[in-house]
Amino acid sequence: MGSPLATDFKTPKGWSPANSMDFGVASGSVPSGYRTAQSSPKLGVQQSPADQSLLAKGAADGDEWRGWTIQTSPQGKLFYHHIASNTSQWQMPRELAPVLGEWTQVEEEGKRYWRNEKLGVSSWKDPRRTTNLFQAALDGNLFFLQLYTEVGGFLDAVDSKGRTALHYNCAGGSSQAVHYLLQHGASVDLADRSGSTPLHWAARYGHAPIVRLLLESKAHPDYQNNMGDTAMHEAGSREHATFKRQQASPASISRRRWDLQSLFSGWCSPPNAGGDRTS
Repeated sequence: MGSPLATDFKTPKGWSPANSMDFGVASGSVPSGYRTAQSSPKLGVQQSPADQSLLAKGAADGDEWRGWTIQTSPQGKLFYHHIASNTSQWQMPRELAPVLGEWTQVEEEGKRYWRNEKLGVSSWKDPRRTTNLFQAALDGNLFFLQLYTEVGGFLDAVDSKGRTALHYNCAGGSSQAVHYLLQHGASVDLADRSGSTPLHWAARYGHAPIVRLLLESKAHPDYQNNMGDTAMHEAGSREHATFKRQQASPASISRRRWDLQSLFSGWCSPPNAGGDRTS
């Protein structure tokens, strides 16, 4: 299968995370080459026509997997374990290239991305460096999310700050990855240690399509975090900060605020007089 046309992709937009954005994992457990992600492109994931999954069924004699298995941890990690030698490693063993394919960097019309021809999937960032669910979610790495899910990984795993993959996905901005997580049972209303739900995060970072997805998946729009803010408050605060930082015109800020906050119309309880927070 040939590489997709460049028009199949959305150019990633720059994203500046809050200083508190981390995966809450031990030092050295995240690959040294990792850098905070930009939002992902539309990947156009295509499943294997043979078995409708990323993972091809092993041959009857088991030789296809060469004794390797894919395992996950309760902390959201994915690794490869070799049964006979009782050894494990983060990166995909070379012996599994006939099963999982190989990633190569390609360039079309001045845009570079990574492509796996065997599986028919693409990614803006090098997927070979991803070892944990939270990084994959922030990157919108559908390949990792699907692989992690198919081997039984727990999608509601939390980091040290109580954040799930869905929280990170809602910050990163990949609608396709959010849809995948929701479709495969990720909890839509789990709150992190600050009391913020994925809906808070999507509104905080201004991702209107994801806000819509979450609301359609029955996310609670009136849930208040530890500061007493609802997701709608987060949307308003974000636009105010954008105005101060970029000196955008009040009219343009007002239009963007309406675009995002109008999504909450019909989902939220009526606000108090003057727009004050509810107790």
